Amino acid sequence: MPYAEKFASTSVLIIDDSDLTRELLKTVLNSFGIKTVHEAGDGLAGFEVMSRQAVDLIICDVFMSPMHGLKFVEMLRSGQRPPEVTGLIATDTPIIMITAKKMKNLAEDAKAGWDAMLDKPIKPDVLLTELLRLVKGARHGGEQ
Repeated sequence: MPYAEKFASTSVLIIDDSDLTRELLKTVLNSFGIKTVHEAGDGLAGFEVMSRQAVDLIICDVFMSPMHGLKFVEMLRSGQRPPEVTGLIATDTPIIMITAKKMKNLAEDAKAGWDAMLDKPIKPDVLLTELLRLVKGARHGGEQ
């Protein structure tokens, strides 16, 4: 894959309550050359991962429980975190939201806090386009 070198040091956090979705996304990300993939089953677990690991990008499902993706984004962007989570967390990490439901009205909301919204099933070429746009240093031709 021509992007393997560009993504070699990229770290991604997948937050989704579906083990299958996380596994499929991890496989696709690995095929792009992203080898460091962290996983969480909901927003709270996502905060816990981020308190221990720096990540370059988050891929987050909208509908999960107990903490859904919309609450996760709202808290992250406002600098909040659950009381049981300690440590520094980067509040400006790019976020790609994913959902099986059409959420275009939310995606168009300027206050949403995420950088992209993709419908499930995720098309690898669409995901790659967003990764190239959002991951620093991974743009085609070395552009920043």
